[in-house]
Amino acid sequence: MKYLILIVTSSLVLFTLSRKHTKQNDHKYYLSVSNVAYKQKASALQMTSRFFIDDMEDALQDRFGKEVKLDGIKDLKTVNFYLEKYFQSKIEATVDGKELTVNVLGAEFIDDQIVLYIELPVTKMPETIKMKFTALFEVFDDQKNMVHYKINDKRKSMVMTKERPQETLTFS
Repeated sequence: MKYLILIVTSSLVLFTLSRKHTKQNDHKYYLSVSNVAYKQKASALQMTSRFFIDDMEDALQDRFGKEVKLDGIKDLKTVNFYLEKYFQSKIEATVDGKELTVNVLGAEFIDDQIVLYIELPVTKMPETIKMKFTALFEVFDDQKNMVHYKINDKRKSMVMTKERPQETLTFS
């Protein structure tokens, strides 16, 4: 019985110690997932992107040189300026050769993630989309940004990495 208690106690201690690690290793995979759909009524590509809150805080701090706390904020209007400036510098998109403007419409917290609502105005249904999406590349070398598109009932995806930050898709 003493040995069983010793083994269980030792296992719990080792498990607890193994769970204490640096922020860089809080999660094994560094992946953002975004969904983009063409909305004819809005004349826009509407993009929804998800990031872990602590990762986004690190990126904003790196970009602006000051601590920007997102966790626990009730009113995101206080940080919308930082989010918009950050994403305007991290997303470059062209549709059919025309450069698009990035507008951050808002955000919300769902569990430990921040969900961003971004709009990219377009004049017609896209045939070719070229996007460079470098969010969190300054924080994590292994960061990947996956973007799923739904254009004219066609679904396609792209994955941007630090080594390959830009992709092009054709929908015609």
